[in-house]
Amino acid sequence: MKVLITGASGLIGQRLSKMLSEKGYEVAHLVRKPVTGNRFKQYGWNLQTGEIDAGCIDRTEAIIHLAGASVVSDKWTKQRKIEIIKSRTDSIKLLYTVISKHENKVNVCISAGGIGFYGDRGAEILTEESLPGTDFLSSSCIEWEEAVNSGKELGLRICQLRTGMVLSSEGGALKELEKTVKLGLGAPLGRGTQYMSWIHIDDLCRIYIKAIENKSYTGIYNAVAPNPVINEEFTRILAAVLRKPLILPHVPELAMQLILGERKHVVLDSDNVSNEKLLKMGFEFQFKLVSAALIDIYAHA
Repeated sequence: MKVLITGASGLIGQRLSKMLSEKGYEVAHLVRKPVTGNRFKQYGWNLQTGEIDAGCIDRTEAIIHLAGASVVSDKWTKQRKIEIIKSRTDSIKLLYTVISKHENKVNVCISAGGIGFYGDRGAEILTEESLPGTDFLSSSCIEWEEAVNSGKELGLRICQLRTGMVLSSEGGALKELEKTVKLGLGAPLGRGTQYMSWIHIDDLCRIYIKAIENKSYTGIYNAVAPNPVINEEFTRILAAVLRKPLILPHVPELAMQLILGERKHVVLDSDNVSNEKLLKMGFEFQFKLVSAALIDIYAHA
């Protein structure tokens, strides 16, 4: 089977490409600028001009939609917010336009999503049926999901994964958190009681692969491990795995506000997210505890 991945240069895309290839899938990437030496077939596209290499659809049976501008790398100006949303919605709309004009039959589109959909909800247990939040992250997730869902009109099976904090030694939030801990400057963020719903990158990629192979995977799934932890506990476990002391008090929420501005929601919002729907599908997590996930990650690193 040929699988086309958008946003393949990112943390998840790179690992997923490798795991799919190891299972015998033909993997292709949709990229803004083709890179020499890439082991996977590359097709070009440009969201600003609406250009796309229609050959990307040839023999493609599954699409993995990971494309989207980072929500943490730049200040959330009005323009940046527009970029964050359009990078997710315009990209899938452009791809659907090509699919609608192509003779080849794409069967499924599996899209990334975010638990930012739920907003700051304290200890409330959040399922796929829970209502969305009201902040920018929530509204961006809503627009993203709506754009992906329009693929149903093309006869596509749609599956969307609302993903928690992805744990990997190669990048993402964990890479930033470990920097301060390794320097002996680690500390819980804000009140420290906010829930962090996380997932090991390999378990996440295995969910994507399951969603390709099992036609019963449709609709929304919370892609998080079975045991969320509060920020203070996560920080303590991370320090223990890295064998570093925690000597500093909590980082005040006001300090996070000054440093991150509105982006503070990414690290301070509390989301106690349930993965019961995935478990009922029979998916088995390799990493159910954050301690086991971190030990595995740093053992390999």
